[in-house]
Amino acid sequence: MPTTPNLDLRIALEAALKRRVPDDFIGNYRDFVKWRDLLPHMRYNPKVMHALAQIAVDVWHGCARVNRYELLRCMVRYRTRTRTLPVAYYGPKEVPTLDLLPETDALLFGFCMQILTSHHLPVSSAQVNDVKRYANVLMMRVRLNDYRVDEMVMALPEEPALINRLLRYAEPSAAISHWARQEMQHTEWAYRRGEVVAWVLNEDPKYVMSDALLRADFEEMNRRDSEIAARHLQTAQQQVRLQHDFPDLFSEPEDVLGFLYSEDEKRMRKQDEALRRFNEMFPIRPGMKMPMTYSQTMKIGVPDLAQGKKLFEANLDKIRSNCMLRAVRHCHLPAKTKLSLFKKHYHPANDFQAVTIAKSLGHAGMLRWLLEQRD
Repeated sequence: MPTTPNLDLRIALEAALKRRVPDDFIGNYRDFVKWRDLLPHMRYNPKVMHALAQIAVDVWHGCARVNRYELLRCMVRYRTRTRTLPVAYYGPKEVPTLDLLPETDALLFGFCMQILTSHHLPVSSAQVNDVKRYANVLMMRVRLNDYRVDEMVMALPEEPALINRLLRYAEPSAAISHWARQEMQHTEWAYRRGEVVAWVLNEDPKYVMSDALLRADFEEMNRRDSEIAARHLQTAQQQVRLQHDFPDLFSEPEDVLGFLYSEDEKRMRKQDEALRRFNEMFPIRPGMKMPMTYSQTMKIGVPDLAQGKKLFEANLDKIRSNCMLRAVRHCHLPAKTKLSLFKKHYHPANDFQAVTIAKSLGHAGMLRWLLEQRD
């Protein structure tokens, strides 16, 4: 049985965590150090979040000895707690707001953009990736106006992860829709085409992907597949050579890979695996498996691009339906408009995907219409 002082302390702590956090709870970095272990478990207060953002901006490039990594991590953990707050947090007569304050938006946008686009951060090399990931998470709920969208678009070559913050922005944005319309002819977004089309649908619900754009994206995917297949064939050749020359040293393929590749090259191989379409369904299109041919010399599978092109041309309508349905899923149009577009772009061969999209949207009208098609 716990002692009475410990039990009293636990009860007092639970009662304190349930109370509304004062606006001036965190005034400086010393206050943050004092409460950093408990802060992620406390009630969300947007003014406290603003104080944390201001402290992060003030100390980030300073000379003082501070734990920048822990400060950013605590901000992320405190921010995500807002999703589970009860409605009556600010009192039964007040409407709760879990969004960032306008001044916090401005602070966090500049601060996170500086972290994401910087090549030299004041943290250890082991913490760089995590710090960039935390900055990316904090950007998720920052409001994007026209100026901020332009800043993110210009920074895309330096930090490709910003594309997620544009394409997955939670509210309609005329600036993002305008950018998406300009980028429609660029095959750089072949793997994200459904999300790009979604932003075009926000402004023009009648938009439909052309055959030329579908073919251009398909050729871009083929080009990337060819590069990836060439790297895999080169790796296989190196494995065979090393295992033949040093059978005792490299008995397993993993040993060969560990010897051949640095950490950066291993990360590149993981990215290759994520982009490969010839082992699984295409991420966005064409919604069919790439035919495979087998390399007798290297004993690995490589994509049969010629046969894949024939299948692509034979299933062009299905592929267009696949992409447009995904765009309907991601767009910000009203429910009735989504239903009409869903019916317009539905293809019987994409029935499973259509059901998945309807369920993810929680759209009873779509599900009811799909049942009628089966009857």
